Amino acid sequence: MAMDLWRIKYKYWGREEIMKGRRLLLFTAKWCRACSGMYGMLEQMTKDILNLYVDIIDIEKQPKLAEKYHVTSLPKFVLLDENDEVIKVHSGIIAANELRGWFQ
Repeated sequence: MAMDLWRIKYKYWGREEIMKGRRLLLFTAKWCRACSGMYGMLEQMTKDILNLYVDIIDIEKQPKLAEKYHVTSLPKFVLLDENDEVIKVHSGIIAANELRGWFQ
């Protein structure tokens, strides 16, 4: 899947300047089949919701960040406010309408 073509702001945490404002963290891993099923939904959401920034974080490449957000199952979604405070958390597959509700 050509993630670089998406409007998702994909980066390795700490290697690029962190976006300011609300953003969604998606914790994933290459071997996580449920995680790969979330990408299409996120692609569509980034087209529909202006200023939606999504950080896709591979737990194997960023284990300290996964530990910080207590990632014990995948996928895991964490919504942060502009001060990096956690607003909402969800572990596992989430329905598109439920996730969209986080941004209304």
